[in-house]
Amino acid sequence: MAYKIMISPRAQKEIENAIDYYALYSVDAPENVIAVLKENYATLEINPFFKVR
Repeated sequence: MAYKIMISPRAQKEIENAIDYYALYSVDAPENVIAVLKENYATLEINPFFKVR
């Protein structure tokens, strides 16, 4: 069973702030951050208890 990832408005704002910050120092960093987020969201949709200790 696949789960749906829900991002809270507060978390979304933090993500946007992080991307804006990285954009100040690197052209590629924001794209890399987004790619890693998408990758992790896909993993969590399949296995939401991944790395829970």
